[in-house]
Amino acid sequence: MKFKNIISIIGLTNVGKSYIYNKILGKLKSFIHPKNNFTIDLIYNIFYINNIKNLIIDTPGFINNKSTIYSIYLIKKLYNIIEYSNIIIYVTKNYRDINDNIFLTKIKYNFFKKKKILIILNKENKKINNIYLKYFNINEIIIINKSKNIRKTILKKLILLLNTNKEYNYYFYKYNNYYIRYLVRNLIFTEFYKEIPYSIFIYNIKIINYNIIIYLAVEKDSQKRIILGYNLNRINKIKNNILKNISNKYKISNIILKIKILKWKNNKYFLNKYYL
Repeated sequence: MKFKNIISIIGLTNVGKSYIYNKILGKLKSFIHPKNNFTIDLIYNIFYINNIKNLIIDTPGFINNKSTIYSIYLIKKLYNIIEYSNIIIYVTKNYRDINDNIFLTKIKYNFFKKKKILIILNKENKKINNIYLKYFNINEIIIINKSKNIRKTILKKLILLLNTNKEYNYYFYKYNNYYIRYLVRNLIFTEFYKEIPYSIFIYNIKIINYNIIIYLAVEKDSQKRIILGYNLNRINKIKNNILKNISNKYKISNIILKIKILKWKNNKYFLNKYYL
C-alpha cells in the first residue's frame, strides 16, 4: 500500500499511546488495558487528514529490560517501524524522566534527526520537564489535560508536519489477516479480564476454505487450561465471539484454535519467524 505519511506512536509502556491513538482516529481502534505491556504487536489504521492518505501505527511500549530475548526483539521491531515512518508521535508522562532519558538517548540521534516529531505529555498539567527541552523544540510539544479538546489540539499540530506532495513516497506492507489477529487477541483479553494469560501470543492465522485456524502460544500449561475452561466452555465462547465479529468481513463457518505451550519470549527461532 502507498501512503503520503507513515505516522508511528511510540513511547514507554503504559503512558497512554493507545489512548492517544484512539483520540486521533476519533474511534476505538486500539484496545486499552491498565496493565503494562498489553500491546505486543503493531496496530495499523488508514487515516485521512484533509484528503491526505496516511497510515497511523500504534506500537508496543518500550521496555528497558533485557531479562528476556523478547525485550531485545521488541526494541528491534520498534526501530524498524521508526525507520519506516516519516512522522513520530512520542507519548510520555512528565515524571518518567529517567526511563525516558534512556529511550530517547537510544533513538534520538539515529532516528529523530531524520523525522518530523511531535511530543505529547499525557495527562499532565505541570510545566514541561527539562529532559524534553533538552531534546526537542518547545513548539514540538503538547501537554494534554482534561480541559483540552485533545483530538483537535493534536490534529492541528499534526497537519503542519504532513508531507503533502503529489507523489506517494512512502510504502508499507500490511500483512494478511492482521484484522483477525488483533480482534482475536482483544476478545481473549476481554474474556479473561481478571485472569488473563499475559504471555499469550497469536503467532499465525490460516484461512482454508470456510475455516480459520488460529495458532496461539502460551508459556505455561495452566494458561492453556484457563483458555480452554471447564468442559471447553471458555474456548467455545471465544470461538463464537470471533465468528460473530468477523462474519461481516469473511465467509467463515468454523473457527479452530490451536494452543501451543512454548517459552516463546526466550525462543530466538520463534521470534525470528513470527515476531519480527
